[in-house]
Amino acid sequence: MYERTFQYRVAVSSASLPVALALTAMAWLPGDWTDWRRWAGLAAVVVMAYFVALWNNVHMLLRIRSRLVSSTFLLLVAACPFLHRWSTDWVPAACAIGVYYCLFRAYQKSHPEPDVFHAFVFLGVGSFFFPQWLCFVPVLWGALLVRLRAFTSRSFVASLLGLVLAYWAFVAYAAWHNRLDTAFGFWLDAWAVGLPDYGACPLPCAVSFAFVSFYLAVSTVHFSRTAFYDRIRVRMYYRLLITQAVLLGVAIVAQPRHFGVAFPLYVVTASPVVGHYFALARGRFMNVWFIASLLLLGGLYVFNLVAPWTPLSTYW
Repeated sequence: MYERTFQYRVAVSSASLPVALALTAMAWLPGDWTDWRRWAGLAAVVVMAYFVALWNNVHMLLRIRSRLVSSTFLLLVAACPFLHRWSTDWVPAACAIGVYYCLFRAYQKSHPEPDVFHAFVFLGVGSFFFPQWLCFVPVLWGALLVRLRAFTSRSFVASLLGLVLAYWAFVAYAAWHNRLDTAFGFWLDAWAVGLPDYGACPLPCAVSFAFVSFYLAVSTVHFSRTAFYDRIRVRMYYRLLITQAVLLGVAIVAQPRHFGVAFPLYVVTASPVVGHYFALARGRFMNVWFIASLLLLGGLYVFNLVAPWTPLSTYW
């Protein structure tokens, strides 16, 4: 019976990703067509979707042959027009794909040093644009130890070398241009901590964050109840992603001023978990819920498109 549902046909169809790409391209059409940053944003998202699909295929994140992981990423980004313009805020999200891909390759390897090194190189590059991401390093070390069984003295040193490689390169660049004394000013300013100002957060951002968080929570509950169906390796992957997504959600709530750079990273991390849910969840009303979720996603896009870009404080 499950094989006859619309949800199953979408999950296993080879057309799911092309349709998601077409819908994403259509979502980019409203707005200023002369703004090159919008089209650069579309190109960047398509390239990222390709690597998300590669990530899914190489590590077999789903028990069935499905493209819902990359499709979920595309549709979540498409539903948030404020993410459509390219900016450096997308760099940590793009680097996150490399971080997770390389870390997953390190699973139970006897010599995980190259994969760990490359993962932390990506993290080091991303931390230039989101310095608070460095706070996640101890959590990733814990994941290497507990989840991936790849933490050794050599992999620890490899992670440190990878993490500082980008900074070494930047120091050399700054020294060449005689700007070493001011080179890290922007980076230090990003660490300024203040009380969260939720009133300054625009309504579309708050609603989009709540939407992704709701589906992440539902997907996490589903995964915790059905994880025994997955291979142990895949369970470890998803538990790492869920931990990272929860921490990112907490970071956004604690410091909403970093929403612009943290939310794309949040979407990239949450997409595989949500895709796993919609690809594999079953139940009497699951097909109806899947269709309703697609309609809600379309409603989120329309709301974000027409909602005034005003702070939440104006509604209080």
